Amino acid sequence: MANNDITSNNAVDTDIIHYIVMSLGMFARKYNLTKKETCNYLARHKGLQFAIDNYEVEHQLSLQDCVDDMREVCRKNGGIV
Repeated sequence: MANNDITSNNAVDTDIIHYIVMSLGMFARKYNLTKKETCNYLARHKGLQFAIDNYEVEHQLSLQDCVDDMREVCRKNGGIV
């Protein structure tokens, strides 16, 4: 594997991580949860995986849209927030 491949993959991964962290923070503030509670809730009810799997589409929308979409996915998977 060439160094260029590693660098470009890390750049994409960093972008996804940054976006997810920002989305988690907004979700936590909107629903008055701690970041740990938010991570646990989104992981348990598949909202986090949704955001990761759909990053290519979601990051073109507002963070509020991502938060709303994660909430809907969580509700469909048993979440109550």
